[in-house]
Amino acid sequence: MASAVIFLAAGCMGGLIAPGSFADATGDDTTPPDITILNPEEGSIHLGGIELFPNPFGVTMTMAAFILRPGIVSATDNIDQANELTVTVSLDGKQPITASFVPCDNTFEWQGSLGIGFGMHTLTITAEDTSGNVGTAEMEVFYLCILPASN
Repeated sequence: MASAVIFLAAGCMGGLIAPGSFADATGDDTTPPDITILNPEEGSIHLGGIELFPNPFGVTMTMAAFILRPGIVSATDNIDQANELTVTVSLDGKQPITASFVPCDNTFEWQGSLGIGFGMHTLTITAEDTSGNVGTAEMEVFYLCILPASN
């Protein structure tokens, strides 16, 4: 029983290293963060960031930017905690917007417009860890917005 308590206390204090990550803990981190796009939902039609319904044609569509509900992504890393990552969002490689970390659900979100656009565009999310490794996730979207990019 005492060994179980010690193990639990060491784990809560960050004293344990995940299996297979010993080399990374010594400064050899070369693994980029993993990114999952949660909103917009792939293959659905969105208005103001709110998912309306699945698109029968399978194309992800977003109209009126993310003014009612934010865009949301999850980013994880093999070494760094999520709040240590830098996550950016861009449309067709234009000026990226930095996403804000949301600690209650361990995600990142952005609100507002990614710029004026009409037609098929590439939504790109990047996450950089403290070692400089960069992970990328992309989604092709039909984007309709008449608002300039938010700051």
